[in-house]
Amino acid sequence: MLFLGGLIRLIMSTQDAEGGVYLTPLIPIKKADLGFIFSIIFFIIIITNIIGAVLVGYILGPVFLYVHKKIIGKKMIYGVQERPKTNVFKGTLKAFFPNLMATGFALWLIESEDIAKMFVVESVLNSVGGYMYGIVVMIMITSGISMGLFSSGWFLNDSGIVFTNKEKKKLSTEPIEVRSVGGWFQNFLKGYAGISVIYAFYIFMWRQVFSVEGSDLFPNMLGSIGILFVPIFFSLLGLPAIIILDKTLDKRKNYMLKFAKKLGIVETMDLTITLSDLNKLTPQEY
Repeated sequence: MLFLGGLIRLIMSTQDAEGGVYLTPLIPIKKADLGFIFSIIFFIIIITNIIGAVLVGYILGPVFLYVHKKIIGKKMIYGVQERPKTNVFKGTLKAFFPNLMATGFALWLIESEDIAKMFVVESVLNSVGGYMYGIVVMIMITSGISMGLFSSGWFLNDSGIVFTNKEKKKLSTEPIEVRSVGGWFQNFLKGYAGISVIYAFYIFMWRQVFSVEGSDLFPNMLGSIGILFVPIFFSLLGLPAIIILDKTLDKRKNYMLKFAKKLGIVETMDLTITLSDLNKLTPQEY
């Protein structure tokens, strides 16, 4: 709420004498009501989330699987784990990490004045807390990218494609593991999202708070603290994309399994079977 309050205050300061507001070339309406502009921004973010989740997921899902099998998992054994379908929807907060990454990307982009001026009206950027609004504008772009990256991992997870290091660890004392390919990518993306947004937020705070003096300090500080709540708020805008993914589960699963078959991933792999196989190994094979 601190962020949105500061944002509304900022936008009100950009209105001209006739009551119009012009904030970004991405929305080429120079005289429009504040609520209307916000509605367009939120609608665009919803659409970019859907495009990223569905379209980019269909494109990058097979790419992720190919890269993992051919480069990362050369000595791994791949298979498909059958999981019963459930009708319980548990994706309410699933869009949090994609939007955390989107916020991190936005913080990085807004730090470049040349890039910022391409997407945000210069008068807004030069106003008090102008870069806070620029973050929201950038999220209209970055949300689709980050959602697409995470969606590709969800495509793999939903298809049940897993891998094990059983062959690689035959002559080792390290434990044999069975992991999902999608989970491997998601853990990497979540780690990157967390670390990158913390570093980008530190840089942003230094620019907007620690290097500012006088009357600009307090509003900039409130807006910067409010940025911490941005991923949570925009996660709600990513909910329609998550619902669409949930409704298209079977189609996406069949799509990924057809591609997996082309890579030779056809056998069913079950955790119980893998552990029983482990008992068959002799001490010399470990």
